[in-house]
Amino acid sequence: NLKLCCNRGFQCTRKNKYWSACVQVEEGPWAGENPKARIPLPHGWNGTVLGRWREEYEVKASPSATLAGTTLFCFMAILPGSPEEALVQAAETRKAGIFGCEAHAIYHSTKATYHMWDSGQKTLVNTGTFVKIWDHVKRDGIHLKHDWTIKVDADCIFFPARLREHLVRLKPPAYTRIYVKNTMPRFTNGGFLGAIEILSKTAVETYLDNAASCVKYIGLKSGEDGYLKDCMDALGVGYLRDELMMNPSPNPAACQIKEFAAYHPFKLPALWTQCYDIAVGNNRQPPALTVGDSNLLPDAIRDKYTPKATPPPPPPPPPHPSQQHPPAPPVERLPPPHAELAAPVAPAAPA
Repeated sequence: NLKLCCNRGFQCTRKNKYWSACVQVEEGPWAGENPKARIPLPHGWNGTVLGRWREEYEVKASPSATLAGTTLFCFMAILPGSPEEALVQAAETRKAGIFGCEAHAIYHSTKATYHMWDSGQKTLVNTGTFVKIWDHVKRDGIHLKHDWTIKVDADCIFFPARLREHLVRLKPPAYTRIYVKNTMPRFTNGGFLGAIEILSKTAVETYLDNAASCVKYIGLKSGEDGYLKDCMDALGVGYLRDELMMNPSPNPAACQIKEFAAYHPFKLPALWTQCYDIAVGNNRQPPALTVGDSNLLPDAIRDKYTPKATPPPPPPPPPHPSQQHPPAPPVERLPPPHAELAAPVAPAAPA
């Protein structure tokens, strides 16, 4: 009896004393709280607002012993014939990434396009492809056997063992619909980036049961992570936040920060391998972190990894007394040569 509409931009509005319904009053995209356009109510409606739309909400960590497990079903979607295949091979060779989960799958994607909004902002349009991939996930049913489903991009390096440790620290309540915000809010989507999407089993079931409605009312003209988050929020799926889940930096030096469970993006095999080797300690002398690297870190660890300014060298110590020389004696000023032999000049006689 919350009188809330699922989709952003729709509000529960009274038409007359017999009827109320969700009606669209705003059209996105939104710049903060400002929509692209405001839509007037249909003619003849009373207009009494009974409720707005669902907002995102944070799931409270459970203090009880009934916590979600940590088994993982991990999958990725790759474009056949693309450079992503080399990244998959690098991960498989090292039993890394999805190959370290309890179960994994690889699906084929299609080439993404871009959509230009009226605001001039351009976004990657790959939602339609991932909607179809989620259909494959539903048909396979592997997600039903595991506590969490992890969708990972090929250029994202992640460590399942670290991810499990992060989940344990989050204390997610069992049998709860949850998605994990995996980075700081300032990056995009309030801190939910598609490089590694972490969803509880019940969250996946909720999405798969309602995917057609999300496609219909949210649309496909956006990045898949924005679409998925909007859909989760509309369906009442809550979130847990872990800003140390993924580091969104392309600098391999940042892979030495072991507080993270994932690193992204590394699209070239050489960079992917360099990051991996630094992260697992194969490279004993990783490149030094820069101030720019530390500025991208959450507050919890920023000071730990901020390069310390090099202090100026101290002044040289004074010499030891035994090494000090006595002051030089004053110089005696001598008269000009033969000055003592010069005869005095007699005064001139008066005339």
